[in-house]
Amino acid sequence: MIASDEVLRALLSERIDHSALFPPTALELDAALRKSADLPRTLKRPYIMGTDLVITEDELRKVDSESLRKSGIASELRISAINTVPLDNSSAGRFTEVIKAIGDYNSRSGSQMPRGHVSTLESKFRSEIALGKEFSELLKRIAHLAFETNLAIFLEPDLSQSNWEDILAGTTRSLAECNICVSPGIAGLKCRTSGDTAIGPARLAKAIEQANEYNLPFKVTGGLHYPLASEERPLGFLSLSAAVALSRHFGLDAEKTSEILTIRDISELSVEGRLSWRELHLSPDETYTAVSSPWFTIGCCNPSIQDEELEKLLMN
Repeated sequence: MIASDEVLRALLSERIDHSALFPPTALELDAALRKSADLPRTLKRPYIMGTDLVITEDELRKVDSESLRKSGIASELRISAINTVPLDNSSAGRFTEVIKAIGDYNSRSGSQMPRGHVSTLESKFRSEIALGKEFSELLKRIAHLAFETNLAIFLEPDLSQSNWEDILAGTTRSLAECNICVSPGIAGLKCRTSGDTAIGPARLAKAIEQANEYNLPFKVTGGLHYPLASEERPLGFLSLSAAVALSRHFGLDAEKTSEILTIRDISELSVEGRLSWRELHLSPDETYTAVSSPWFTIGCCNPSIQDEELEKLLMN
């Protein structure tokens, strides 16, 4: 097919967060750092890279100028940190300590090169607390500290549970209150599409709809190595990005968003000169604005596969 690189760049620019430390790739830290250094040189479309490495707060302590230099990183490694203990009322104190530790890490890195810099902190949380009145106040306290540290937070509810709609509603409402009371974009929603707590297209479409309603930053992670859905794969990263762009711009409901998410044939989604699905069309500028304001990103443990599979799809 004919594809406009301008459209693909608008849709996918800085969309991919490299998470090679996590399954199924699960590289050791040194190997993951080397991979991060190699990606800009080896990808056909290096502009897809957003965060250079997603890393746990424990591993972050091992990332310094010397380890970066040995890995071949010459300037700045863009980092998203993972809080390893799910957030709840009892672990809130630990969560704030993690935020402070990240602030100290960024300060120590300073102007030295190469350096690591953490811009986001991601965390799961005990989803039942999203149903309580105290959740919003807890998040506001955390968001204030994150704002002072120049750090955005992404919270991941367990939407695989039977009461997922209530959990989603409570989570998005509280995240929105953080953004209103503290700073726009300080708190975002994260969803998972693989593993024990994976959700499918229908629930993901509803999460997109809710995130759009509250203008929340949004991240999806888990098994998104291929551009489109198939019998084996319920979702693709290209169709996901298109679904977010089109749903945000046109205010699509969850049903229509789910239809885009599950596209299996590229003939149903055009990237020739503009992003198009049925009667809906976005220019490259409109596409970039839709996926960037607020920020949308996709976690992937092997961006090289995404790059290769996208090229195969476009060559057909």
